Amino acid sequence: MKYGFSLLLFCCCLKALSVRPQTKTPLSPVLDEDPKVFSVVNTQPMFPGGSDALKVWVEKTLRYPVLEEEQNQEAYVVVAFWVTHDGSVKNGRIVRSGGDLFDQEVLRVIRFMPRWIPGRENGRSISVRYTMPVHFRLVPDSLYYKR
Repeated sequence: MKYGFSLLLFCCCLKALSVRPQTKTPLSPVLDEDPKVFSVVNTQPMFPGGSDALKVWVEKTLRYPVLEEEQNQEAYVVVAFWVTHDGSVKNGRIVRSGGDLFDQEVLRVIRFMPRWIPGRENGRSISVRYTMPVHFRLVPDSLYYKR
């Protein structure tokens, strides 16, 4: 019994000493997409004029789906897309659906989005995954309102 316990303790100590710490990389690529597209960078991509300009642009471009408006439907949609190294917006994908018509409208808006200021890492422009919420509300105090 004494030898069995000592052997077990020795094996546990040997195992603990053989475990190496995991190192973190400064850039974390989006694993389910292109390995050259990152989600964490030194400088995030920015819409020309900043977040206020993005809000204004989305409000001007977004159209409330007519059928959904007639039925007093509201929605919350989350869309993810890539801001590439040259600032273009690509690969819009719905992360949280608000319904087919709302999703289609958000993807339409993403397709027409102007070039952004790209994200940067170590002084060079890189492609970054960006996630954005879009609220469809029938009252004018919403974040993105278009009626």
